[in-house]
Amino acid sequence: MFESLIELAIPEYRDEVSRKVRSGELEEQILKDLKNDESKKFRSYHRYIAIIKADGDNVGQTIANLQEHDVQVIELARQLFEFNLKAIEIVNQHQGRAIYLGGDDLLIFAPLQSESGHLFSLIEQINQAFEEAMQSFKVKPTLSFGISIMHYKSPMFEALEKTEDLLTKKAKELSGKNAIAFSLQKKSGHHIEAVIPKGQCFVYDTFKEVIDAFLNNPSDKADEKAKFLSSVMHWLGRNKEMLHVILGNQELDRSNRLANYFANSFNEKVHDSYRDFLGKVQQLVLNTYAHSNSIETTIQTVYATLRFVHLLNSDNDE
Repeated sequence: MFESLIELAIPEYRDEVSRKVRSGELEEQILKDLKNDESKKFRSYHRYIAIIKADGDNVGQTIANLQEHDVQVIELARQLFEFNLKAIEIVNQHQGRAIYLGGDDLLIFAPLQSESGHLFSLIEQINQAFEEAMQSFKVKPTLSFGISIMHYKSPMFEALEKTEDLLTKKAKELSGKNAIAFSLQKKSGHHIEAVIPKGQCFVYDTFKEVIDAFLNNPSDKADEKAKFLSSVMHWLGRNKEMLHVILGNQELDRSNRLANYFANSFNEKVHDSYRDFLGKVQQLVLNTYAHSNSIETTIQTVYATLRFVHLLNSDNDE
């Protein structure tokens, strides 16, 4: 009647996994067999699932404007219904499961990666569908998201509560709302989270570009890519004070100074194939700091983004 979490988490081999689940095999053994099968491409993210909650921002203002101009509220209801149908289609394409869709209120379970793209590709498609549905209204609501990325053994009730908190206490508490708050809870207990604004500050666009630039890198050597990504994450932590000096001094040319610092830090031949990716990371640093004016928020946002990418690329759960 309903897929288990590991079935949802592993869309590439879902038929095989589903057959084993129904026959009563233990989940851990199923995952172990999958990892040991050299014909299959097992990754850490196959042990993780995303719980997504979304809710419209300032829908009341849209309704008030409709009433002010003698437009029937049923028009908004119709557009939201069309959006729900489109959202179900998008979720199905990504091989997730729409649990509840009620107008601007959504609850979705989704894999971190499928043939249709990664988790934030799914989020972007849902976001675009909502914007298109609201296009005809003079006062347009936006859509905020809370996303909890959890290990399949994590207590689901806690993950659902966490998702709600990310939506209501993080994304919707950001100035202007219209944001994505996500967290990644590793099996070890290590927890990372970030809030990505989706407005006119370009943080969201650069966030997506960083993920895509790394995943689309032509190198097929997962270990090499993982080591490089780890080096960038450690570099961010080690150079927090220097980054603060570069970004915090308004009299400096931040962009050129940061570009030079990146170039000097990653100047070996092995880094050449990652120049585009490093440029996107650099831009995410600049855009996040320009929006937040906080080096702590900047490092946390960039680090969380890289940790998500690392999870998609790694074949080692920890």
